[in-house]
Amino acid sequence: SNLVIMTDAIKDINNPNNLIKVYPVPSSGLITINMKGTGFENMEITDALGRQIYNQMLSPQLKDNTIHVDLSTLSDGVYILHINSQHGLLNRKIIIQK
Repeated sequence: SNLVIMTDAIKDINNPNNLIKVYPVPSSGLITINMKGTGFENMEITDALGRQIYNQMLSPQLKDNTIHVDLSTLSDGVYILHINSQHGLLNRKIIIQK
């Protein structure tokens, strides 16, 4: 799994109610991000060099959020989805392949 969680306090970091799914992988550009649970504050997508290419604020109180993002203008390659939540930082790999 490509899940990385960092937290500054002892929390239930394996909470099964807070799951992130990104699909399809690889993608031709249209991706779906499914966030199960609550506490998600914002998300960003960066390229392999760490440059931000997408940013969106999220509603922490919203439960089970699904977001569609069009990355079809990006070059083929690997990108990283970063989601900040009240439970820590979660990362997912996005592969664009047209």
